[in-house]
Amino acid sequence: MKNKLIYSLAILLMAFLSVSCDKDDKTSDIAGAWNYSTPHFIFEYAQDSVSITMAQGKKKSIAVDDLKATFLQMATEKMKDYFTGVEFNSGNQMKIKMQLKDGAQSSLKATYIQTEYVIGVELDADDMKELTGTSMQIPPLSFKYKVSNDQLLMYFDQVYIHSIVSMMQDKIVDMIIPMMGVDVSQLPESAVNQMKESIKSQISVILNNIVRLEIGFNLTRESVLI
Repeated sequence: MKNKLIYSLAILLMAFLSVSCDKDDKTSDIAGAWNYSTPHFIFEYAQDSVSITMAQGKKKSIAVDDLKATFLQMATEKMKDYFTGVEFNSGNQMKIKMQLKDGAQSSLKATYIQTEYVIGVELDADDMKELTGTSMQIPPLSFKYKVSNDQLLMYFDQVYIHSIVSMMQDKIVDMIIPMMGVDVSQLPESAVNQMKESIKSQISVILNNIVRLEIGFNLTRESVLI
């Protein structure tokens, strides 16, 4: 049950939202290929633990350190299995490189806009459909980034994640309820609505207590053989 609670909270920290960019800003050189290195996760909370109320009014507290460790472990294990890096090309074209389940190497086309602080990424819908076999509506992504020598950090910041959680609140609640072990089909509609409102209220409390939040990944510039 504890792992389910931690996973439920971790989902609140993973999301996407389109934001505007100022095209006149100064930019750093990111052209070329970058290989995935490690996940990036910073989570600072106003309290030592995150408290939530489950079904039947049961209260649970999860230590912030446990939440951070679980999220990092999950990101480390899952991300390295499929994400291998990115490649920024001319004409604002890019590729997201990945490894499929059978070990085959693949990539997903996208376009990007770079400003001094943000890399905006829009996935190619046709390429996504060919890769997944379904039409998936994924909004543009907005990464904060930092370049230091041959290291590139790309991440979603706190404001971005707060915004997407607010925009996708109903969908997030629908994902959380099954993880709480609740079968809503056995409950009257009024009870389900009350539960959803309670979860939304708790999400708001959690977000308001977050001091700092960054979720992303570190990349290393691919060496060019001469």
